[in-house]
Amino acid sequence: MTSHDGERAPRVCSRRAFLRSLALLPFAASLPACAGGLATPGAPQELQTTTFCFDTACTLRGVMTQDVLDGVVELCRTFERLLSRTIDGSDVGRINATAGTSVEVDPRTAELIRLALGYCRESDGLFDITIGSVSELWDFKGGIVPDPAQIEAALPHVDYTKVQVEGNLVTLLDADARLDLGGIAKGYIADALIAQLREAGVTSAFVNLGGNVMVMGGRPDGSP
Repeated sequence: MTSHDGERAPRVCSRRAFLRSLALLPFAASLPACAGGLATPGAPQELQTTTFCFDTACTLRGVMTQDVLDGVVELCRTFERLLSRTIDGSDVGRINATAGTSVEVDPRTAELIRLALGYCRESDGLFDITIGSVSELWDFKGGIVPDPAQIEAALPHVDYTKVQVEGNLVTLLDADARLDLGGIAKGYIADALIAQLREAGVTSAFVNLGGNVMVMGGRPDGSP
């Protein structure tokens, strides 16, 4: 449109176009904030997960990538498959099922048994990993409690000196003895999880395996 003096008049925006522009303003204003708030894929961040292993809740928390957290969870499950006495085919399950015969186990299982036997000796048998012949008499889920006669019959088979470890070969010399690593396994596993996190470059982490707690570094926000 041209004015009377020959100059071009300013273009007037239609009502519809004006309203459309207003509708887009909130979206446009949010773009910088959205771009700045996006997490960088694969970047370390504070993560937490709780999984069920070893018949208990296991919580893992720390500043790490999702891949690192997933790897630690998988390590938990690996140890459960190796050390649980109630999982068919576990190292401990195979040792107990073939008591009197040498069983080749994972190097980590052999290492833990050697470590545990050291504590058995230091405590003069007050801590004994062959307590399984007694502990298996209880069924807490089924509410079964053994009678005193059953316990008395099982006690003679609690003797850590009947466990032999040669390399990765483990032998229970008493065919009625049973391994139960529940008194040491979670602490050993927590150490292994922290070691894997540290190797991955994590500097702040919290591991709780059913009350067996390990921590590394300080809180991510620096608070006490």
